[in-house]
Amino acid sequence: MERRKGERHQAAARVRVLHVGAALLVVCAVLSARLWQLQVIQTHQYREMAEHNRLHPQRLKARRGTIYGRDGLILADNRPACDVVLVPADCGEPEAVCAKLASLLDVDAEALQAAISAQRHHPFEQIVVKRDVTRTDLIRVEEHAYALPGVFTVVNSQRRYIFGTTGGQLLGYLGEIGPKELEQRKDRYTMGDYIGRSGLEQQYEPVLHGTDGHTVVTRYAWGRPQLRTDLRGNPYIAARDSYGHELEEAYRLDPVPGNPVYLTLDIHLQAKAEELLREEVGAIVVLEADTGAVLALASTPGYDPSVFVMRGCDRERRELLNAGRPKPMVNRAYREMYPPGSVFK
Repeated sequence: MERRKGERHQAAARVRVLHVGAALLVVCAVLSARLWQLQVIQTHQYREMAEHNRLHPQRLKARRGTIYGRDGLILADNRPACDVVLVPADCGEPEAVCAKLASLLDVDAEALQAAISAQRHHPFEQIVVKRDVTRTDLIRVEEHAYALPGVFTVVNSQRRYIFGTTGGQLLGYLGEIGPKELEQRKDRYTMGDYIGRSGLEQQYEPVLHGTDGHTVVTRYAWGRPQLRTDLRGNPYIAARDSYGHELEEAYRLDPVPGNPVYLTLDIHLQAKAEELLREEVGAIVVLEADTGAVLALASTPGYDPSVFVMRGCDRERRELLNAGRPKPMVNRAYREMYPPGSVFK
């Protein structure tokens, strides 16, 4: 009796072992099939995804072309300026980051969140938080870097007008590109770029703008690249990510600076013409009789185009753009109509 009972227990145990073995075989078969699908059938798809997660693009902005006057005198060029930028894909919680930036840099948090929403289809493109920050602002950002994921500083070139108001109307000014313009020119411009709004800056925009480049660096798992730039705007290749891993450059395409523009304008004669007009409303044009070259194109009242690119000049910009008559933004040498005078006599 006991012998039969033991045989039944052994038979039941063998059945259980067979069932467990069959289950293990099925599980192994399923895992093997899935492994085959991932590593053989879908290998290209997941390789691209892995490369996308591993590589981080960084835009290299091109310098704007220099404007020269007569005898090669520089009228407008570029100087290095430190900007605070944000990469939406790396900032984690955008609302908290925007609120922190608003308290540190005195920027509009709602406007920054709107810019992030507008760029949701391009999450790795940089959004400019504040341009040309002071050393104090820069120290604040560095001190609170732990609470600002995706926020870092880069050095870009900023327009500089050497002679200020002298020839300012003729040279024109720059303004940030708008959404409609960006949609039409997205092949060469991105959000935050400056574009010529009047004068020679607008007329020769295609020549002066240049072509941006980019670099691609390696990103480790869960690391957030913290790239830095030198005084020329070039990123340090030996930078590190948020976990201290050294970043490596996988690819680089250098930017092409904008082409220079050479004028026949004599800036000293221009200054003398504007001095003669003083506070009067009018214009003086001086041409070279033999060639017709423009030596001076003075118009008063004028303005300094630097206020449109310098920090802390918001009030001056609003006053210039909303000024009544006589309008300082209008160049009276070629944009106004006057009755004929002594030229016909």
